[in-house]
Amino acid sequence: MEDVFVGFAPRKALEMATAEFPEASASDIDQQSDATKGVIGSNSMETSKDKPAEREPPLNKPDHIPFEPTLENIPCTENWFRHAFAKSAFSVTAAPMPSMQGPKMKIHLHPGATLKTVHTQIPVPFHWEKVVKELLDRDVRSGVLEKVPEGTPSRCCTCMAVVQKRDGTPRRTVDLQSLNRECLRETHYIQAPFHLVNQIPPTPTKRCWMQKMVIRQWS
Repeated sequence: MEDVFVGFAPRKALEMATAEFPEASASDIDQQSDATKGVIGSNSMETSKDKPAEREPPLNKPDHIPFEPTLENIPCTENWFRHAFAKSAFSVTAAPMPSMQGPKMKIHLHPGATLKTVHTQIPVPFHWEKVVKELLDRDVRSGVLEKVPEGTPSRCCTCMAVVQKRDGTPRRTVDLQSLNRECLRETHYIQAPFHLVNQIPPTPTKRCWMQKMVIRQWS
């Protein structure tokens, strides 16, 4: 058995499905619409071709934390981090990112590995095309991505897959399954989420809460 099928009743009990399922609820439509507008609005400034705001070098490690480590000071500490690193680590400007020191990253492949080249893209949903294009252009300007010159043969190429975040905005992912199969990897065994859920003690309230948490993290 390769897949696990979950019925509507368990999905509803775990808050994974609404009463309107499989139709989208009104709140989901409004949330997705607002989130998409937010992405377009926020990136319209970031992707400006005039002159992006410059990044500042990150601050040195502070000698001490600015507030006492208490629960009451958590909001103050979070705000301090946001403001202190707003123009460095947390900056979303399209300015080039600083280079890291050290040797270049290397992908360790099996001897005689056969690299796969995909020439057919995964379609991007129509209502996300403009947003995704803006995000890709921003990454090119900031140096995260680099355009391949025309006429360059592709020895290894994988697909970009755009999926939806929980807030309705697009998340860009890369399908690296074929490349992972050709890489040298260390063995790191972990139990499947299904087996972890079955080990939760049979306390009704705790079990239901833990199941929701594990399944959400799995998703």
